[in-house]
Parts: sequence; structure tokens; C-alpha cells
Amino acid sequence: MVRHALKAYSAHPAHVAVADGKVRPNVAVRSCFDFEVQTEE
Repeated sequence: MVRHALKAYSAHPAHVAVADGKVRPNVAVRSCFDFEVQTEE
């Protein structure tokens, strides 16, 4: 996923609704990360 797509996804209303309504109320601690994989071509 390219960086601008990730920014759009993370701020998307449907994504935020799930995070606010399902994830955050049910976890005490959470962490996430994004990474890029570079392949040799």
C-alpha cells in the first residue's frame, strides 16, 4: 500500500467507526505498525 493510500484508509469514516466502536472500547493496550517490503527486481 502506498503511503497516501494508507493515510486515506486510516482516516476513512468506516475505518474510524470500527476503531471507535469495536476496537478501542474492548482493548486496554494496543499497538500497530506499518512497514514497507522492498523486493529485488
